[in-house]
Amino acid sequence: MEARNSDRFLAAFNRIEVYLKEEGDSSKYESFSRALNKATYNNPMIKNFKEDLEKFSNLRNIIIHEEIRPNFVIAEPHIEVVERIEKIAEMFERPQRVIPNFKREVKKVNLNDNIAVPLRLIRSGFSQFPVYDNGKFMGLLSDKCIAKWLAHFVDEGIKSISEVNVEEILKFDGSNGRNVRFINKNETIYNALSIFSEYRNKNIQVEAILITQSGRADENLLGIITPRDIVGFSEE
Repeated sequence: MEARNSDRFLAAFNRIEVYLKEEGDSSKYESFSRALNKATYNNPMIKNFKEDLEKFSNLRNIIIHEEIRPNFVIAEPHIEVVERIEKIAEMFERPQRVIPNFKREVKKVNLNDNIAVPLRLIRSGFSQFPVYDNGKFMGLLSDKCIAKWLAHFVDEGIKSISEVNVEEILKFDGSNGRNVRFINKNETIYNALSIFSEYRNKNIQVEAILITQSGRADENLLGIITPRDIVGFSEE
């Protein structure tokens, strides 16, 4: 016998409630709304679905508490609602991680490298380059930063490429590395999404999130995330 929509809905809701109480360190006796608020505080992924979950909670209460006779519910959820809550339950239990989703080659450059090094990389399709000096992260060089440098010298005459290094051009970035964040490879995609959102609300433009083993700047780079990359993963 095929399960009713309400049965599937309640099963998924119960899975979500268990997850929320674990994430928020709530007792099994706490209400769903309290568990949701506590878990949201600690988990950006949950925050992204908070509005949906509040609506699901209201629907669950109607199904549970307004049953007018055995095996008859006053509100049988639409299949779209059932599939939505099941999808969220699955995402909570098996969240997508930044690795392997954003695992890719990241081209680093050194502070003393000649400008020809990143220019050749741009020709190969790269556009952002973490800059290091003896293993220390110094900032993010981008094609936009190089364009600012070029614009500055339009009226003065362009220097010979052999005379220019990455350090000179990086000065035109102006952020001193504040436009970059590091995260560890096990972070969820929604944690990455929250970083872009958080700093955008502070009028700070994060241009890239760099992924390393444990989120330290002195580790090997495993991948990079840009605001454009993350758009397809945000749920509406």
